[in-house]
Amino acid sequence: MKAKKNKNKSSPLPEFNNAINFKITKINPVKFFVGRHSLNELELKTLQLEVAEGRKQAGIMVKDEKGNIASIQEDGRLDNFLYGLDLATNLNIKIVQANRIKESTGWRQ
Repeated sequence: MKAKKNKNKSSPLPEFNNAINFKITKINPVKFFVGRHSLNELELKTLQLEVAEGRKQAGIMVKDEKGNIASIQEDGRLDNFLYGLDLATNLNIKIVQANRIKESTGWRQ
């Protein structure tokens, strides 16, 4: 069964259309390459998990956009740094830090 295309170009949440009046920071997602496949960060992390769980064989070579190469180890970790793989983690750390600062200063919205 084919999914029907939404002919209505409006937001899926029309009540929020007017609430969004700020600029969204655009980020070009980093790509990683495994053979002929191009992966985003979540797909690479999923592949690492599959290796750690034993569903895929260790030793899969991964290349980043800068040319760095790493191998996925038996425990799912990479044996070398890959550019951009830490972006989401660093953003999460900054969110936690911002919340802790707010909590320690008693800041309320």
